[in-house]
Amino acid sequence: MTDPLLRIRDLAVEFSARGVVARAVDGVDLDIGAREIVALVGESGSGKTTLARTLLGLERPTAGGIEFDGSPLPTTVRRLRAYRRRVQLVLQDPTGSLNPRQTVYESVAEGIRIHRMVAKSDGATEIDLVARSLTRSGLRPPENFFLRYPHELSGGQRQRVVIAGAMALEPEVLIADEPVSSLDASIRGEILALLLRLRDEFGLTVLVVTHDLGLAWNIADRIAVMYLGRLVEHGPAERVLSDPQHPYTQALLSVVPEMHHIEPIVLTGETPDPTRIPGGCRFHPRCPALLDGRAEAAGIADVCGTKPMPVLDTARGAAAACWLANPSSS
Repeated sequence: MTDPLLRIRDLAVEFSARGVVARAVDGVDLDIGAREIVALVGESGSGKTTLARTLLGLERPTAGGIEFDGSPLPTTVRRLRAYRRRVQLVLQDPTGSLNPRQTVYESVAEGIRIHRMVAKSDGATEIDLVARSLTRSGLRPPENFFLRYPHELSGGQRQRVVIAGAMALEPEVLIADEPVSSLDASIRGEILALLLRLRDEFGLTVLVVTHDLGLAWNIADRIAVMYLGRLVEHGPAERVLSDPQHPYTQALLSVVPEMHHIEPIVLTGETPDPTRIPGGCRFHPRCPALLDGRAEAAGIADVCGTKPMPVLDTARGAAAACWLANPSSS
């Protein structure tokens, strides 16, 4: 991939409280190309939401950097506001994202007013821009939704309003944090299809943050799997989903309903704690390959618990940060 729209290099984000440091993001490299849909996948606590918030300028990196369209992420209030018009966030809970006292019209128009989109338009009025955004998001005819309140809408309609508010600013990137996790199964496919259509029609780049590899199966061009602050597997969606190399990816994939032919893998041990990162491979305390003897048979069981894995080199296109997948490196 050449000239990525978003370039992340050696990114680290730490939080400190009462002398305890949590490394939420720890040395992440990732490129996201224009018109590409990338799924960032991992359990709760893996660091994926912190990474997304840092891409939006809502968290400051402790180390490393982020570039957008060839320039470093801005830090001043004025430049950040301009940047956030181009990079929009769609949250997982549309009910919490919408002001219950605002009509659909007011919710979509809010961003248009803040960023003075009418002055930047081709002669369109505010009503035109709101109607256009609702139509793009599948709420037709838009006039039927102008005066409705969030409680009068279905979950899928509320999520479409949130997407309409983002699309009203004509962004280049959408960062969608668990965009369908609160929706019924019957509606999930519609929202995913909407994101695909917006990518195809308007050239959007989309980063989907999710715990669900099944969602990634339906929408992503590439998948980056995150565990305890680091990427542990990365590659084209077809390769990662058909032939996962990291035991963590294999475990996540085994519980996807479409993978009913795969025996479910139950991860044991404690869930990730960014204040207590284990030595060696950070996944080794929960790794099924150590429990079922695969690592011992490969002669790397001791290495897994003592030798830290290097930061995953995503420039290789497809890679896994696992001694079992890279025995020659151990």
